Amino acid sequence: MVENSRFVNEDNEKALLNLILSNEDILLEAIENLDAQSFGHPLSKQVYNSILDLFGQGRPIIRENIVSILDDKPREYYLNLINENYDSSNYQEYLKNVRNTDLLRKCNLLALDIKNKLNTKRNGQELLSEIQNQIDEYSRGSVGSTIKFGDSIYDIIPDPDNYTPEMKKPIDGVVSGLQPLDNEIVAFAKGTVTIIGGRPSSCKSLLTRHILLHNAYEKDIPILLFSMDEMSTMVQRKAISTISDVNYNSLIRFEFTKKELNRIKEVLPRIKEMPFLIDNTPSLTPLIVRSKIKKALYRYPNLGVVAIDYIQLMKDVGKDRNEMIGNVITSLKGISMEFNIPIIIISQLSRAIENRENPTNNGEGEKWTDPPKMSDLRDSGELENSADKLLIIKAEPDKDEKDMFKPTRRLRVWIVKQRDGPKGLVNLIAIPKIQKVITTETETLPF
Repeated sequence: MVENSRFVNEDNEKALLNLILSNEDILLEAIENLDAQSFGHPLSKQVYNSILDLFGQGRPIIRENIVSILDDKPREYYLNLINENYDSSNYQEYLKNVRNTDLLRKCNLLALDIKNKLNTKRNGQELLSEIQNQIDEYSRGSVGSTIKFGDSIYDIIPDPDNYTPEMKKPIDGVVSGLQPLDNEIVAFAKGTVTIIGGRPSSCKSLLTRHILLHNAYEKDIPILLFSMDEMSTMVQRKAISTISDVNYNSLIRFEFTKKELNRIKEVLPRIKEMPFLIDNTPSLTPLIVRSKIKKALYRYPNLGVVAIDYIQLMKDVGKDRNEMIGNVITSLKGISMEFNIPIIIISQLSRAIENRENPTNNGEGEKWTDPPKMSDLRDSGELENSADKLLIIKAEPDKDEKDMFKPTRRLRVWIVKQRDGPKGLVNLIAIPKIQKVITTETETLPF
């Protein structure tokens, strides 16, 4: 008797195997969609495994070869099924039914596994993360289709004979609003992950917030910020300072000049309506991120970008910190692709760079002008591997020779990795008083 016969459809499995063995096109499609465990009946599984073995070895998938590697019972099963006649026009239906039954069988096994683990007093959050990871694995389905390079080529480039400037397409993602940076990275594309790394007080959160506000305030593109490092009230004050050019300290003290009040009054209607969502969930996990994004999509179906400040505060399963962070970034990459939304992730840099000596600096150690390395990321490894873009920001010291705070700080943003573009360096200016980032080329200071 077949174990879990409720989740095995032997008739469909036999029909599909019969057609696989008689038609190479069906065989190739089956290999792309079904693995060795997709067949539930043990004899069907052994026959299909023999097919995969022969295919992997490059040997002909013919009767003599299959019979030679099967034991008595699966051999008899195979010889009986090849003598049946099935309509090849129905192979897609057989394939769909086998895959569907396989998913039901896997869901049943997952349910049993969950039940067993519930009796071992496990951590609930860890169990939820494991379940989500398993569901993600089951949901990946078949591989993507193969296309001919020239097919639909005019969706990628214009037809030179019919091109007009009006045919310019919108960017498939969001931009920063800082022209020198946009010239280098073009956009934070949908389905990609960008990491912005920096040491404490290097303006990495300020740069990220500028990008988010450009899209939410200027472009009316909905954004979602997961802020584990700053309370929502702090994020709101800083954002209002950026938008209004009102001194951040005035917002903290609730002491305003008439000019500042007029400026706040001017931008207030837009601030109240801009599609900017802030989430302060502590100990954030990829599971919660996915759930929050789904909720945000109910409210804003055109959600344009998600940001996380910062990844080292997130949690997930893993036997050590590096494995945990690796699982987090891998999950976030999957979420970005699943929802076709760019995700911007803030990351700390390792403390080791503070003690790194640079020969060009006469042994004085790392300076803010020294180029960073990808390995400078804290918990480095999977972070840079999974990132589509990696930006590392450094800021000049915030005090001058007289120990006075500078009104502006020069920033250097190194593009140290970019899958869809070159590496580069962008110079920017931060204005701490009004929580703003400006370019060095086109803007002037507001005071």
